[in-house]
Amino acid sequence: MTSGLPPERPDGERFDQLGFRPQPATRWLAPRRFVRTTAQTMLAGVVGSFTDRREILAALDRRLEPGPDVDLGGQEDLWFDYLADTGDGFAHSYPVAWAVSRDELAVEGHDGPLPAGRLLVLGGDEVYPVATDAAYRDRLVGVFRAAMPWRSDRSAREVVAIPGNHDWYDGLGAFSRVFCQQRWIGAWRTRQHRSYFGARLPHHWWLWGVDIALAGLVDQPQLDYFTALAARARAEATAAGATAKLVIVTAKPTWLDAVDGAAREVRVDPALDHLERNVAAAHGIEVAAVLAGDKHYYARFAPASSDRPMRVVSGGGGAFLHPTDHVPDRLGVAHADQRAADDELSLAALSPTPSQSRRLRVRALWCGFRNGALPVVTAAAYLAWLVPAPARFAVAAAVLACTMALAKRPTVPSALVWAVPHAAAHIACMWSVMIVVDALADDPSMWWRAVALAVAGGFVAPVVLGAYFVVAGTIAGVNDNEAFAAIRVGDHKGFLRMHLDGSGALTMYAVGVDDAPSWGEWHLDPHGSPEDPWFATDRPPRVHLLDGPVELGARRRVRSSPA
Repeated sequence: MTSGLPPERPDGERFDQLGFRPQPATRWLAPRRFVRTTAQTMLAGVVGSFTDRREILAALDRRLEPGPDVDLGGQEDLWFDYLADTGDGFAHSYPVAWAVSRDELAVEGHDGPLPAGRLLVLGGDEVYPVATDAAYRDRLVGVFRAAMPWRSDRSAREVVAIPGNHDWYDGLGAFSRVFCQQRWIGAWRTRQHRSYFGARLPHHWWLWGVDIALAGLVDQPQLDYFTALAARARAEATAAGATAKLVIVTAKPTWLDAVDGAAREVRVDPALDHLERNVAAAHGIEVAAVLAGDKHYYARFAPASSDRPMRVVSGGGGAFLHPTDHVPDRLGVAHADQRAADDELSLAALSPTPSQSRRLRVRALWCGFRNGALPVVTAAAYLAWLVPAPARFAVAAAVLACTMALAKRPTVPSALVWAVPHAAAHIACMWSVMIVVDALADDPSMWWRAVALAVAGGFVAPVVLGAYFVVAGTIAGVNDNEAFAAIRVGDHKGFLRMHLDGSGALTMYAVGVDDAPSWGEWHLDPHGSPEDPWFATDRPPRVHLLDGPVELGARRRVRSSPA
């Protein structure tokens, strides 16, 4: 959408009418998808260590003095949204895009509707499973265009984004074409020139979106960019006799990724710590909050010290749900250059609840039947037990190796704790099949044994895998990512709606989107106005308040590290 004219409404669901192909949720454990994603992830890691497109984008930025990509500092009152981990299946992502796009959003649990966000902030992993031009078209751009195809006020909505690991799997090529060329995504206008952004907000508030790439590092041009923004923020605030305040958006909640299971102590990621202390705090800027996605749930962590930022995880934009029953209640926090924790984070809000997560995990028992040809692969694997008895030791060793690789534990002993019983269950199943077949037939042929093993591999092995997911996840959170990716829970989605009022107070509302219609319950509406969503439903999703209102920024200055 490049002109001021509204787009033509589609009257059919063909690609040439919609301009995109609505997609189902990713089947992460489907063998072909699993192999392709693994290969692309490994390739991205290798190529990314030699090339860094962030530096290329910085070199191509033709602005003489790069400033904020979005300047809303002249507004007196501002609403904006934060949304992360979207761009998966249509039925899961469209309800969130639909809620974000409403001019006024009625929210259960809040008196009166919440006004629409003037700015949409996408916090990483805008597309799944891997970034391609077609994936962005079908899973993100088309979905959001269908939710809000046009607005008569062409300057009303803007969007900025940072990439997550899934956006980086093609080297950031597709991301840069979607977000860094000032194009339109429906009625939202992209504004940034690089894979990171700065936004100037009213009342000396700023918003920084940080690109940490795949390795969790910040490149030098990016540091220079944020240092220049920090200097400008300080100059403007000083001239007004005020204090600049900042919200940082990053793709991963590194304070959770670094949790030690016993000590529950974390060290702030060096790149994020450097931005907080040596860039922002060194310029007298108060860091009020750090927002991150990557974990597909909502969690708010409040600091014990009033000079530390609130840390919020909100990754419910449309991707599969992550469980919360192993999210820690308290975390000791240390700076990157400190050995001991000097602050504490307390879990202040969490959704879904741990009990809801435990109930949802039970669905993993039959997840093997919802992931493409996985039962065919397990059936073929069980046929390996047809080898002569002495060679079955090699088959057993191969099964153990596979279960150890699946467990993804940091040490061999910790992997063996979960891999051995998992492998033993599969081996016992194959052995039992052979014993039963031999007992039922006087002279069983190889064909009978093969049929029995294939049936067990196709129907029993997926249940064994699912039972492993349930037990290991419930006890220790092992393979929770794989288990919940396989069951693809469509509920417990959401986003953050932020309000910066005339007094300079920033308030956060965590909005939940649940009970979403299935794909079949959305119907094309060819007769609506140019501003109406393309798809409507007789049963809209339940939109409710998960947490809030929570005021951000009522804290003292963040301490800068010694020079």
